[in-house]
Amino acid sequence: MSDSADAGTWIVPFKGRNHSGSVQQNFLWRDGAKPVYIMDNHRAAMWCWLQEMEQDELLNLLHIDEHYDTLYANIDTWMKHLPPLDGISIEDYLSLQTNTGLGNTPLIRWDTYLSLFLERYRARLDHCIFATHKNGDAPRVKSARHPEIYELADNVSFWIGDVPGRWIVNVDLDYFFCEMAGEHKQMVSSEYLETLFAGVREQLSLGRIAVLTLCLTPDEDYTGGWAAAERMCQQICSIIGIEFALPPLESSAQ
Repeated sequence: MSDSADAGTWIVPFKGRNHSGSVQQNFLWRDGAKPVYIMDNHRAAMWCWLQEMEQDELLNLLHIDEHYDTLYANIDTWMKHLPPLDGISIEDYLSLQTNTGLGNTPLIRWDTYLSLFLERYRARLDHCIFATHKNGDAPRVKSARHPEIYELADNVSFWIGDVPGRWIVNVDLDYFFCEMAGEHKQMVSSEYLETLFAGVREQLSLGRIAVLTLCLTPDEDYTGGWAAAERMCQQICSIIGIEFALPPLESSAQ
């Protein structure tokens, strides 16, 4: 796949279809024309948002994810270890550490990046929408909207376009999967995805979305694995009009 600006940039070069878990970052990619970032592990999302946020801009947040991603268990300690993030490299961002009494551990994980972002930048957020399965610690945002999955597809374009300011749209593919007969399988139709992401595409084209982050979460316990997550990612990319694909299977680490 081309590495040209038009085709996109591998910010974290692809390491293979390995386990992602809470901290392993196997890739991070940005489209060459649209503010769209694709990753396997959601922990990189906050870094992506910071690349697209304008100074002192008031933004809105739409979080579409099975989980809230807002763990607060040691939030005071984590915030003490969170340095200024302006201009930080992706390598330094992913390498940040914390210590809560059990030795040094990664500060930014797939369940802490959003709580850290909200603690640091909440004053720069106006409207917040959390479309989730209500798993995990609820975000500390008093005025947030929490729509059900059946409300989302038909309304996403209206919600984004209805209020002033640009949006951070943060999507984890695990939102569209559920456990059935002991396996995680896609629980929404292709028509559902077409309706939802056609609305996202419309608002991207209107400049209402400052940044779209799309996370595969290719773990068996969330999306059923790499193959299922990649198939859905391909469909979403086709809908929103970007060209993205991971290297062929024989080129990835086993």
